[in-house]
Amino acid sequence: MRNVTLIKGRTTRRRFLARMRARTLPCYRGCSQYEHAFRVGVAVLTGVCPDINRMWATDWPGRKLSDIIRATGGPGELIVWGLPETLVTARGLLDLFQLADGIPIDFRPLASEAAHLALETAELRMFTTPVRHSRPTVGVRIEGKASGRVLAYSSDTEPCAGVRQLAAGADLLLHEATESEPAPGHSTPAQAGQVAAAAGVSRLILVHFSVGEEAALIAPAARAFDGPVQRGCDWATFEI
Repeated sequence: MRNVTLIKGRTTRRRFLARMRARTLPCYRGCSQYEHAFRVGVAVLTGVCPDINRMWATDWPGRKLSDIIRATGGPGELIVWGLPETLVTARGLLDLFQLADGIPIDFRPLASEAAHLALETAELRMFTTPVRHSRPTVGVRIEGKASGRVLAYSSDTEPCAGVRQLAAGADLLLHEATESEPAPGHSTPAQAGQVAAAAGVSRLILVHFSVGEEAALIAPAARAFDGPVQRGCDWATFEI
């Protein structure tokens, strides 16, 4: 696991595949890891390659799922992991609007427990942990076996023990920063910084934000966390 790329969730199939083919990032052969992400249309993609065949729905899918399904270019079936409540909604939407016609999809439920081992391959382990949002949601921790590097993603959440657990000692934490003031179900930049500091992470990337100016986003987090803090943006690539 070497790179994490932030991409737009709402991307047409043709544009998505063209952009993916233009990139030369390392990938796991036949096992691209797609991490479903933020309502603002940003997604975390690890193991970038055109043939997306695995996806994790961390939150209520809504329109985002159909956009991602239409962007999949890989042969064979698409495997989608998510909490049972999330998969029921996803399956219902896809069936109702016939959004996945011709695409075989294997829905695999995640356990609603902390540090649930959702996937293990020769290269990595992926764990999910429930976090605190307005709907059932999980955060994600991906550990590279050979490198020992760790990527953590908060998903939509207010500060909670689950996020601190999945982020513990991570090399890179992607943390939402939706609110300018504390509010249920979401976090502020300052709270994201506090979580990063408490978890002992090396680097913090702020995502899912509604604060307009970068200084207003970065400064509160940097006051709480003394490591590097960056603002996530579409198609940015971060080496782990």
